[in-house]
Parts: sequence; structure tokens; C-alpha cells
Amino acid sequence: MKISKEIKDDIKYTEQLHKAFKEIVKAKNDADAERIDREIMSEIEKGIEPCKECGVVAETFMRMLSPNLYICWCTTCNIKTSWYSTEAEAIEAWNEMQRGENGNED
Repeated sequence: MKISKEIKDDIKYTEQLHKAFKEIVKAKNDADAERIDREIMSEIEKGIEPCKECGVVAETFMRMLSPNLYICWCTTCNIKTSWYSTEAEAIEAWNEMQRGENGNED
């Protein structure tokens, strides 16, 4: 069976689109990975120790309804501290939990 030039051109165009799409997806994934790396480095710079259960670096969150309350939370294992009035207190409580100085406070 002979393939017409139009079909060959369509196939070539489709392959080019597919390649371009893969490059766009890779660039987006790379950008997402870079953003996540920046967020993790930000948490590490705050002195937050990795979760003793899974090794993921916990994150600090601020309660939006009451901006003066903070929590450290491993969103992978769902281990978290209680709410504290400062981010530093939440980080200190988290680090104590990871060293076994304190139980899970939730």
C-alpha cells in the first residue's frame, strides 16, 4: 500500500506536535520541580528537621483565620504539631517531636 504525500506530511506534522508537547510538559515539570525544591530549601533554612517517619521535610503553615497561629506539618504522614503563636515555637515543637523529646501533640 502506497501512502500519499498528504498522509506522510500529516504524520510528520503530528510527530512534530507530539515532540513539542513533550518538551512543554518537561519544561512545566522542571519548573514545578524547581519550585518545590525552593520551597523545601526554604523550610530547611528555617531549621525544620525531616519527618522521622518518612524523611520528608515538614512545612510550616499559618492559620488564615487567625494569622498569629502556626503549625508544622508533614503532609505526607499527616504528623503535625499543635498550633503555636509563633513560627519559631511550632518549629521547636516539631524538632522536639522528631528527636523523640515529645509525643505527637495532635
